[in-house]
Amino acid sequence: MKAGSVAYYESIKELDKNILKVKSTFGRKTESLLSLISSANDKEDEPEDESQTEDKGEAPSGKRVIQFTKGAKKGKGSKKPGKHRGKNKNSLKKSLESFPQEYVYDIDIRLLNELYGEGNWDIVLWHKHSTVEKIPVSYYVRNVYTPVISVGKERHLYTIPYLNPLMDHSYISPSILADILYRKFVLSLPFYRQAVDYFMSGLRLSKQTIINWGNTSVPKYFE
Repeated sequence: MKAGSVAYYESIKELDKNILKVKSTFGRKTESLLSLISSANDKEDEPEDESQTEDKGEAPSGKRVIQFTKGAKKGKGSKKPGKHRGKNKNSLKKSLESFPQEYVYDIDIRLLNELYGEGNWDIVLWHKHSTVEKIPVSYYVRNVYTPVISVGKERHLYTIPYLNPLMDHSYISPSILADILYRKFVLSLPFYRQAVDYFMSGLRLSKQTIINWGNTSVPKYFE
């Protein structure tokens, strides 16, 4: 990828530019959506580094630590309690930072109005759910944001459920799974050699993670 392309994709990490992108796509009728996104643009939870769990072949703990950060840099108070997870330079999560990012705001305003009443709810923050995607020329990271809304005068908080269609709490996506299975069963490329190839592309996708994804997905979707 050319340096200019990398600089471009890095620039779209800024939420304001994503808002302009949404505006140019949907037009003036969605200005209410833009205001909702703007109202929560500084409130995003920091997802747990699931690659540590996947690389070890362990089941997710089910615990979630939510952080509130402003801007790209984290302050001293942004550390998670307990284990220092996600600091490994060779982790899958760390390697994702170097790839282009796609931002998707998954929200249905009409449905929320039907459920909670128009003007009776607002977004307090966004949950981010990331998957690794593959296109023919390169890899990129798809980030899906689901809102946490505050309802009524009592300000009860509700989150919109989200599940990874293939495997919950995982970076796996249909495109990356298809690539792994194609290499394995069509090209006869062993998983450890696939891991080496991904590593050479900058993606720290370990052999154990690839095996876990295959062992979980193949019996489930192809039996």
